[in-house]
Amino acid sequence: MKSFLKSKMGIALSLLILVLILFGGAIFYASQKINPQEVRKISLKILKEQFPGADVQLGEIDYSLGTSIRLTIADLSLKTLLKHNEKEDLLALKNIGIKIPLWAILTGGGTVQVDLESPEAFYRQHSDKSNNWSMAMGGGATKAQPKVGSISDKKVVGKKSEESQVAEMAIPAFLLRSKINFSFRKIKLSYHLLSKQKGDVLVDRFLIKDLNLEKSTAFELSSAINLEDQGAMASFKVLAIGQIHLEQFIKSKILKTNVLLKISDVSHPLLPVKLPTFKNNIYVELGPQGNIISNFDFDLGSLLEGKGKVSLDQGAVSLTDFKLTVPLKQNIDLFRDLIGDSASMVQAGDSLFSVSGKLNIDKKGTIIPQFDFSTSPALSVNLKNSLSSQLALRGELTNNNFNFEINGKALDGVWSVLGKTDFNLNKPVIHPVNIDMSLTNMNINRQLVQTLLYPLKKEEEKSEKSEALAANDPEVLAKKKQEKEILKKQKAPSFPPVNLSLQWANLKLSEQSFSGKTAIKVSGSEVAMKKMTFDLGKGSSSISFWASLLDQGALTSKFSVDLAQIPMDAFNAFLPPQLEGVKGTFSGEIKGKAGLIPVKDEMSHDISVNVNAKNGELKGINLKEHILALVDSIDVLKKQVDKKEVKISDEFETLEIKARLRENHYQLNNLYFVGIKNALIAKGSGNIYPLSKTKEGIVDVSLQDKTGIVGKQIEEFAGLKTIPIRLKGIELALSPDIAYTSKIVLAAAAKAQGKKALKKAVKSEKAKKLLDKLPGKIKENKKVKDLLKGIF
Repeated sequence: MKSFLKSKMGIALSLLILVLILFGGAIFYASQKINPQEVRKISLKILKEQFPGADVQLGEIDYSLGTSIRLTIADLSLKTLLKHNEKEDLLALKNIGIKIPLWAILTGGGTVQVDLESPEAFYRQHSDKSNNWSMAMGGGATKAQPKVGSISDKKVVGKKSEESQVAEMAIPAFLLRSKINFSFRKIKLSYHLLSKQKGDVLVDRFLIKDLNLEKSTAFELSSAINLEDQGAMASFKVLAIGQIHLEQFIKSKILKTNVLLKISDVSHPLLPVKLPTFKNNIYVELGPQGNIISNFDFDLGSLLEGKGKVSLDQGAVSLTDFKLTVPLKQNIDLFRDLIGDSASMVQAGDSLFSVSGKLNIDKKGTIIPQFDFSTSPALSVNLKNSLSSQLALRGELTNNNFNFEINGKALDGVWSVLGKTDFNLNKPVIHPVNIDMSLTNMNINRQLVQTLLYPLKKEEEKSEKSEALAANDPEVLAKKKQEKEILKKQKAPSFPPVNLSLQWANLKLSEQSFSGKTAIKVSGSEVAMKKMTFDLGKGSSSISFWASLLDQGALTSKFSVDLAQIPMDAFNAFLPPQLEGVKGTFSGEIKGKAGLIPVKDEMSHDISVNVNAKNGELKGINLKEHILALVDSIDVLKKQVDKKEVKISDEFETLEIKARLRENHYQLNNLYFVGIKNALIAKGSGNIYPLSKTKEGIVDVSLQDKTGIVGKQIEEFAGLKTIPIRLKGIELALSPDIAYTSKIVLAAAAKAQGKKALKKAVKSEKAKKLLDKLPGKIKENKKVKDLLKGIF
């Protein structure tokens, strides 16, 4: 890009030189009375000397003479000469008009008008060091240029051609006092770079007013530019207005210029919003030794503003007094649609992101940066109106070190993130980023977590309905299809290496003190946490985790959790609302793996659970209500059981759970529950289908009530020592099936009550008389006596 800009400057200078040459020829003609053919001959000769590697075609020159001399050049064509007699377009001009007032020649002053309509210039890179312009100019070598100065009073030694006299006398003398107005309109610059970028730059107008060597010269460039970059079209408008001070350059060899640059109406497929106008006030001072000093002051509407000073001296570059400020609120408001709901969570207020500092590049090209950045005042972040945090950012890039720090306050505590890495602008090597994160004295309460994890039911239903409607929308379907096509070509990302050290102290989980630490490593496309250990109450736990991002946006992971006497009530805040709480100390292991394949809309996990707990409670299960509902469904039991005497609770002495959880099937292999003082013992197993809208999950539980109230009555009534309970439901919404339990209890009761009736009948007098009438051998047969007893 740098070479491209230099080439564009070369094109502009070449055009200016060309016009000056033609203009000089016109002046020579007027002063020396040379006919147009001679002017054409001289101009053609000079052009061929300037462009030895080009084919030069100069059209006819016509003129008219009145109060002014009007010259019209039909056309001028330059083509670069290539191998095998091939030619490449370089420059094409038509209808060049020059108007010279006669008194300007006579008095050595006045204003000359040069008009050029629809010029075309062509730029094509052939290699890193070669392009069609450098080839046309003889490989970049330039001829010695005539010195600018007054007409020499010294006698000319030897014979000089007319062309030489024009170059040394007519042009310099005229330029000292004359003013020139240039009007270039509808300029077309076509470019083709090695990177295969190509396109056209269309300049609406380029005006130079009062070009002279005594006072300042004004210029204006206005253009609507369209560029093609790898098939994407970008467009914007450019307006540059400025002054250049050639008189100071003549006197002190210092060239000064002021420019106001405006870029507006920027459009590109990757830009999600319309940007405001970019303005830049630039002052440039070019010294006699080629040193440059430039001050700049820019802004992009209300989105950002900056200023600084650039110096170039003998190959060294220095950026000083640089400052950039970005009002965060204005940027968030502009990009709100792109950011989405997250934008409403940030309250930026008057907060500014600021960058200040300096940068030096020495003659060897070594870059030495020194920048500071920060946000001030602090930002406020509110997450769903429940979690609020103040945060402030600051950092620095000094020499080869990049450091940053983020501090915040949240949940009655503080948090901080410290990061550092080696960052050498001179060597493109990626070094690991080391991050230390700490959390202290935070209070994580149930209300906060419940609000974040379990929104209100109405919001869920509304969201589900909206998603259902959107799922069948043609635009949504087309967008999803397009996203999947993009994912199919997506390769696994490779992240810079990151070493994260996380530690937390005195966090409160349901009033339980929570402290621990872990280390997380990011490398390539993998994230690994070898072991996270923490202490909670009198217990401890360790967690390991590994994940890898794959092609097509896929993800695979595995994890393992070990629990040792963990007080589970600390995690009650994370339980679903229908389960009010869990108490007890838990031990055991949870491990598994999970995966994601976005292209196939597939999520998978396979988790094994093997945990046990002591002396706790499953508050919210309401075992008593379920059993009493069963009692109410059977009239006999309803009459015999005194509900006030039922003392069944959700507390337990022992709880064991063994299960395998997959994305579409939860297999409960063993559930074992022993209530307080063995008053209640439950054993169960079953299957749940969390993703099915039609397939019912069933968990069968065998319940023993040893309180002597409900269990005893059911045993006497139905002969059952355990109460069969079936939990049924879609997805995770399981509830007791009273009809199922009633059916089994009543069937058992019928059998038990019939058996009792038969026993009573066998002992009756009528049964004895019937047996006495039987033959002796039959009557003495024990099997016959027991025949009626064994019917049920």
